[in-house]
Amino acid sequence: MTIVDARTLDSANAEWLDGFEVRRLQLLHRDWPWDPKEVDFGANAITALALGREREAANAILSRFADWFVLPPPAGMTHTGECDFAALKLCRAAHQFPGTSALNATAREKLRGFFLGNDFASIYQSENHALIFHVSRFLMAQLWPDGLFSAWGKTGGGLLEEDAEWLKLFLRYRAARGWAEFDSLCYLAPVWECLTCLFDFSEDAELVSLAEKMMNLLLAEMASESLDGRYGGAHGRIYPRHALNQDTSPARHLYYLYFGGALPAQEHDNNFAASTF
Repeated sequence: MTIVDARTLDSANAEWLDGFEVRRLQLLHRDWPWDPKEVDFGANAITALALGREREAANAILSRFADWFVLPPPAGMTHTGECDFAALKLCRAAHQFPGTSALNATAREKLRGFFLGNDFASIYQSENHALIFHVSRFLMAQLWPDGLFSAWGKTGGGLLEEDAEWLKLFLRYRAARGWAEFDSLCYLAPVWECLTCLFDFSEDAELVSLAEKMMNLLLAEMASESLDGRYGGAHGRIYPRHALNQDTSPARHLYYLYFGGALPAQEHDNNFAASTF
């Protein structure tokens, strides 16, 4: 799916789509090679598998993050703090490579253990953390309707309707009232990945539609408040390094993908570029 209607394509739109595809591939290829010391929760491993590269190394990285609750957490992090960031990446991997040879048996087994054996809700529960958790649990419940998610004592089928209802209420509320972490140069990226995951992988047509509409709404807001890739106006949550140099912000990569301009100087997790949106 693209944000222009293929039935109304003219030469200008066709040119825009060609440019979009070039930018999409640029961002994906930028994710490779990765720094093994970087804590990216498996983002670059997913990109590597999507590009057909380094299958063994990528599976080892994803297996490492699937062992989040078994191994010591990365420096400055805790098992219960950033576990949902790992969950979102593992969720994307499970859905992006279903029934293929991209994920090996070890990675699949560890991934299943991560979701069925642990409570992967972050203790922080800020806006983006809450969305990440419910998107991840919903999509994994959809994938394993008969699997027992032991942290909640329910099967996937028992959780599916619960999370679908939460997500629909959340997206409608945010569309009507706005976001607490509005226009965040940082947290727009995980929100965007949540929305693309719903758009790409949800079997609930209503949720797919809501995710699509929310992304178009966010893009319209970004376009109206940006100039040459710089996202202006007030921001609900922002860090000094992003405010002082927006090339370091995740939002800059979103802007580049959908609107063009100069390629951001700093690399960042670009898994959203593999979306069909």
